[in-house]
Amino acid sequence: MSQTETKDAFANEGDQRVLTAPFNSHDADIILRSSDKVSFPVHKFLLSRASPAFETMFSLPQPGGAPISTQELPAVELAEDSQTLDVILRLCYPIEVHLPDDFIDRAQPVLEAARKYALDGVMERLGFRLKDARMIATQPLRLYALACAYGFEDVARKAARETLRDDPLDVPYSSTLRCMTGGAYHRLLQYHRECRRVACDAVSEKNLIIWRGQSLWSSSVLFRLHGGCRVWKEVFVGEAYSIRGIVVNYIRAVYDVVAVTPVPAAALRPSFLEAAIRGVSTCAQCGHAIYGEITGLGEMLQSDMEKSISEVVLVFEQ
Repeated sequence: MSQTETKDAFANEGDQRVLTAPFNSHDADIILRSSDKVSFPVHKFLLSRASPAFETMFSLPQPGGAPISTQELPAVELAEDSQTLDVILRLCYPIEVHLPDDFIDRAQPVLEAARKYALDGVMERLGFRLKDARMIATQPLRLYALACAYGFEDVARKAARETLRDDPLDVPYSSTLRCMTGGAYHRLLQYHRECRRVACDAVSEKNLIIWRGQSLWSSSVLFRLHGGCRVWKEVFVGEAYSIRGIVVNYIRAVYDVVAVTPVPAAALRPSFLEAAIRGVSTCAQCGHAIYGEITGLGEMLQSDMEKSISEVVLVFEQ
């Protein structure tokens, strides 16, 4: 399979405009012309197989004669602009198409055109490309909106998970968001609320009493006082139990973050770990053990939150 980038149908060469692949074939038999008057010489057979709408369009009588150049080919005027047609027409060909880095900015008109012309294969290829990890990580809310509007359930779920990194009320506005329904956005807010709830449950102060009694932490400097330690600094949890202050402060710091943005990695945020380490650094025995033990607690919390959040199911709605 050959490769091509989604460049314009024409490339400049000096003062001339030179057709680029796949729109420079000598055996093209029709021109599709965009709303901004860019001509795309294409093959009726390929496009007819890709779209029943194109098949019907091409079955209509065309102005006659056997053309001898692309300038004499019959032309069909379309409502879409050249950037939109450039993408969907390339995706009709059996070639690998690399979408540009800013594709998210033009994705909606491309998807709308693919739906309009019943380009099922193009929609499938676009849905696969929208799963790109980099795009989901940088524009999760916009991708969620597009996925809901155009029926890409897998993309919607991946994007919804990535939206947990931001407070949904602080995300900058984008016109792309208008393509999803109020129902789809409501489902996302419900998903956020449930993820926040389970993440907070995983790092609740109430769990400290349970962890304190587990064999895993039976000799840990996080929960046990050794003779001679002068930096113990107890904090009461509940009515009957006291826990080392650095642990309580660490748990509270993580809790405050995931109560807004439920991201399990918050449990290993360097500033939180460093605060705990500094809190006992003057004690030789605690200072020697604290790094490994507070990191181990963070890894446990991260794993618990990851498991709980992964069990929250987004209700997909178009």
